[in-house]
Amino acid sequence: MSWPFIPPVQPPAAASTDYGPHFKEPWKLLPRVGAAANIGVYSTVPAFVDSTAAGFFTIELAARGINDDTNWTANTYKTILSVTGKGLVAAVVGCTSTSASMTTTVEFTVDGVLTEIAIPVGAGERGTLMITQGSGTLYTTANIYQARIGSLNAAKTALTAPTTACSIGTWEYLSQVGTPMLEFYTSLLIRMKHTENITGTAAQERQSAIMYRVGL
Repeated sequence: MSWPFIPPVQPPAAASTDYGPHFKEPWKLLPRVGAAANIGVYSTVPAFVDSTAAGFFTIELAARGINDDTNWTANTYKTILSVTGKGLVAAVVGCTSTSASMTTTVEFTVDGVLTEIAIPVGAGERGTLMITQGSGTLYTTANIYQARIGSLNAAKTALTAPTTACSIGTWEYLSQVGTPMLEFYTSLLIRMKHTENITGTAAQERQSAIMYRVGL
């Protein structure tokens, strides 16, 4: 090596597109089929608000994302969400089936890549896709229970839920735990359809929802 030594010029680092421990494949969302009364979210009281209650969509899910409250024509896709930018999706909640055998199909277009997920649903049930699910009886410690099931209350202690409940976590807790979520960088389109007409007089029967946020 001759003197003076001149080190080689390093190329500039490429711009990072890694926004955290998330995923881009919608099929990694956990499917859940259950009675409408067993799928819900914790309010700040805290109390378990299930999807048979009007406040589940108009208050709880509206504060966490978006909800649709219109009738459905069988086997006809409806656009529920279309956004640009980057963000995260934590849950998709379908309508309540009024027949013994219905299929809810959710179509995701994540940054231009299309994925369809079909969920068989029974009478009085909703098909959902989410990143937290389960039953309170499955977890024995406060930390594991909260990480898998729901939210923190003011005292940061475990919440009590129906043993068959499937709870959608709050943004506060999902952020603290660092739970992986469905991510999109440039655009997201979510459409949904069902194999039957859904025109329930109770709004919460025909309502669907997506828990999402723009920004990482």
